[in-house]
Amino acid sequence: MTRIIIYTGKGGVGKTSIASATALASAIKGYKTLLLSTDSAHSTSDSFDTSIGPRPTKIYKNLWAQEIDVITEIEDNWKDLSNYLAMLFSSIGLSDVKSKELAILPGMDFVAALFNINRYIKNNDFDTIIMDTAPTADTLRLLSFPNIAEWYFKRFFYVNKYATKVARATMGKVMKTPLPTDNVFDSFEEIYGYFQSIQNILTDPEITTVRLVVNPEKMVISETQRAFTYLSLYDFTVEAIVINRVMPSNTGNNFFDIKQKEQENNMKIIEESFGDIYKLYAPMYSHEIIGLDYLIKLANDLFKNDDPLKVYSKEKSIHFIETKKNTTISILIPFIDENGVIEAYISHDILHIRVGSYRRSIALPLSMAKSKIKEAKYKNQHLNISFDNGDKK
Repeated sequence: MTRIIIYTGKGGVGKTSIASATALASAIKGYKTLLLSTDSAHSTSDSFDTSIGPRPTKIYKNLWAQEIDVITEIEDNWKDLSNYLAMLFSSIGLSDVKSKELAILPGMDFVAALFNINRYIKNNDFDTIIMDTAPTADTLRLLSFPNIAEWYFKRFFYVNKYATKVARATMGKVMKTPLPTDNVFDSFEEIYGYFQSIQNILTDPEITTVRLVVNPEKMVISETQRAFTYLSLYDFTVEAIVINRVMPSNTGNNFFDIKQKEQENNMKIIEESFGDIYKLYAPMYSHEIIGLDYLIKLANDLFKNDDPLKVYSKEKSIHFIETKKNTTISILIPFIDENGVIEAYISHDILHIRVGSYRRSIALPLSMAKSKIKEAKYKNQHLNISFDNGDKK
């Protein structure tokens, strides 16, 4: 079974270096590995100091890399759809160049990445796919794309398809604006079929897990908390936190010792925020992580003797359960006495949970930020906190 590991996090935290090191470690272990970059500002080529193309390029024994390019994907997979959109924009007076540019719809790079993953899984091309993604917000859009597209497709696609057939037989004969052909609708339907397949792949913890990359900095931690919440909302499994660029202690330099002390305090926040989720640590180096030698060093520091593809957890630690009246957040908090005292409260948009001297902070989705806690119960090692959907005071 192909293993997919998705690395995501705030821009600049070192996702590319961590993903590249993981892919290289995987290849060295003998796994046939693909490093797939879905960030439009690709930097995997820079990481390996070699040229990487829009299709899988072999860069090391057992290791291929690919940087998604939407133009190449359109040429390979969506000519009918792209040609129709270009023709549509030309019909309203836009130049050919502008029409072709506008025919590249927002989100097509996300769709292309998902299509490639689905194809590689179906063909069993690789033992593992390591995804180096765009910064958090773009990655969340990528991962939620199948879920959102399914909603629109079910409500509008077949109605529009039928209406267009009628229009082609009547008004279409005199209209200047071109109507989509059956081939265009077939392209949309094919996209929907891929979405259904990829959604099952991405939310199956036996196949796909997410590793969040974070630096010991408060702003980065805050965004990582929110990413963790939204990934849980869309039913993805976060298996590990990678804490990158950890400074050594006692450098003998007052400036760096102050910075290291700040990192220590922020590491405590990370422990509070992410609880028992497995944590991997990568040190801060005195040099850039570029080229095979430095990537191998990073991989050794990160994984020690562990298998880089090891599944650290299949447990979705946070579940959102929605009904018409309530939204319940179910949180795994093991090893607590059923009669123990658990404190839960909201400060701004952060849900704080305190158990004894231990605290965990969870960033709420914006839609729940002003909700009030209705009740909280602890059962079967899960804390279930219910919010009243109708009460936003």
